[in-house]
Amino acid sequence: METAVIFLGGGNSCRMNYPKAFLKIDNSMILENNLNTYSSVDIKKKVIILNQNLFQNKWLKNIRTLQKKATLIQNNFPDLGRSYSIYLGLKQIEDCNSCFIQNVDNPEISEELLIVMKKSISENSYVVPVHKNKAGHPILISKTIIEYLIKKENFNWILKDELKKFHKKLVPIKDIDVTLNINTPDDFEKYIMNKKRFGFETLF
Repeated sequence: METAVIFLGGGNSCRMNYPKAFLKIDNSMILENNLNTYSSVDIKKKVIILNQNLFQNKWLKNIRTLQKKATLIQNNFPDLGRSYSIYLGLKQIEDCNSCFIQNVDNPEISEELLIVMKKSISENSYVVPVHKNKAGHPILISKTIIEYLIKKENFNWILKDELKKFHKKLVPIKDIDVTLNINTPDDFEKYIMNKKRFGFETLF
């Protein structure tokens, strides 16, 4: 059973004032590191949805680096929202049996978590990691849900609402990393400081 991953980065990163897909730690893009983590648990089909404005000379080096590790898809209609980015990604992996959906602004991914989630998925279900009753990232959707979302006739939907129509499986985890998002320069600075000062717990 092949599992894929879609990274969503089709927005404009307005609050960050810098493309979140290209944020770096120690000269390595966070997204690049996350792609490596997915590869380490045998996820071969990796797709990144990026805003069309990032496919220009200014970011060409970053684009080329990511293209070595994943399929990059341009979102030429970012105003259609997150659902359109999800659709673009799912069209690339519709032959897979399940798919992780991951935002590019989630900086930490655990190999252990991905393995447990893969083992938990079943037909007509989706899997969500939870830290202290707070849902985290990524989510893993089954083929039934992949096919359902691809067939929707418009993009006026919100993923969490559509998922309510299917069976939800929770994976409790001690690691607060699953709830992290980087939306602003302050968020990124705090993340860097905490990473250097404390490290991150990855124990279930």
